[in-house]
Amino acid sequence: MKKIGKNHILLVVVLVLVLIVSQGIIAFAAVYVWDRDAVDSGGHLDWDGDTKYTDEVSFAVDLWNGHRPGTIRPDSLTVIEDVWVEDMNVTGGSYGTTTIPSGGGHGTIRLNSYYFDDTFTEDNRNKTTAHEFGHALGLDENNSGVSAIMRQGKYSYSSLHQDDKDSFDDAATRY
Repeated sequence: MKKIGKNHILLVVVLVLVLIVSQGIIAFAAVYVWDRDAVDSGGHLDWDGDTKYTDEVSFAVDLWNGHRPGTIRPDSLTVIEDVWVEDMNVTGGSYGTTTIPSGGGHGTIRLNSYYFDDTFTEDNRNKTTAHEFGHALGLDENNSGVSAIMRQGKYSYSSLHQDDKDSFDDAATRY
């Protein structure tokens, strides 16, 4: 009978660990979608608005379009916006809100300057704006504890988590 060497045992242990870790990552990825979105029948989310946070809106658009190119685009003369972006100033209110009628349709994103101007960093503003655009795309809150854009709260995440991507892909099947 052939003797198993230490290198063979180490290789088997490493392969088992890789398998466990990769399965764990897959098992923890999840989908969080709303029952509504503001995306039009052509599969686009055309936005317009009156906000001083244009850099943050550009960040959000680029972030989501980095995963599904061309989904979010600015309003044009020939296309009416699907979502309107505006500022609000509410003491003690939400960092931002997205309102979409039941069943979908034209939405409104409101960014709260009370927080954006006084207590938020640029990264906090970017994450919150991207979070609100995620709702307009049909994504729900992700409070599973992962570093997802769709995690509610004052965070500085600047990239999409796998949960965000999977949720976006799932929501896009309805567009």
